[in-house]
Amino acid sequence: MYQPFDGTTWHHAPALRHVTVTPYDNGLLLFGGGGMGDDKSEAFGKMYFSRDEGLNWWTTSTLFLPAGFSSSETSFAMTVDSTNHLWFICGGTGQVWYGYLSQLTWQ
Repeated sequence: MYQPFDGTTWHHAPALRHVTVTPYDNGLLLFGGGGMGDDKSEAFGKMYFSRDEGLNWWTTSTLFLPAGFSSSETSFAMTVDSTNHLWFICGGTGQVWYGYLSQLTWQ
């Protein structure tokens, strides 16, 4: 989806491959593969968070991936369960990770 620049948006999400967005911690969490076009973002390099329904996106140091995370850039999923745990399912490696904001722990 393209979101044009205007007076309400100043922190755009990067153009990432296979972007996934899920509601989390009274906002939205965005995560994806490497950058597309002119965007040179590293695959799974950062997570982005929005508290204004996706108008603006910020990186945060409290949300990070676990050591050893490995996935295909085009085959992965992220979701949240009823107990507010984040789940990452990694294509290519078969890894499954879950964690929560406490400041995020992983298992």
